[in-house]
Amino acid sequence: MPLAKVGRQVVDGLKEKQNFLNMVRDVLDKYECYGVISKTSKGVHSRDNNSFQYTYKRFGLNLSFFHSRAKFYFLINDPEKKCRNFERMDIWPQYAIIGTFDLNIRRSFSLETSEQVMEIHKCFESCFEKIDRNTQTALAEE
Repeated sequence: MPLAKVGRQVVDGLKEKQNFLNMVRDVLDKYECYGVISKTSKGVHSRDNNSFQYTYKRFGLNLSFFHSRAKFYFLINDPEKKCRNFERMDIWPQYAIIGTFDLNIRRSFSLETSEQVMEIHKCFESCFEKIDRNTQTALAEE
């Protein structure tokens, strides 16, 4: 494969990930505007990770996108591991994984922009429902 083609694929991949992050930020801004979530910190940004910290009801959320994995994690802060029904974040075991949006599997970028945003919105709604349904009982014992 010619080097120019490889370079273009890498650039296209980076653009796709940045576009995804921009859409995630737009969805988060709307949830924040409607009072569904509230931002708890500015967020953490490194070469491989973009993390956003919010509160949903009384639960701490960490929303993290790992560029190398091309995967977005919807995490809930659960250091005492009361949410036993959920997987753990491998590098941050204090977080339970409520949901993921995997760009390797979900090729939503063939959709129109508004449809892509709807896919992200559906993922978030599903995660909020899981929190409401499954974690309040476990965390209410605190």
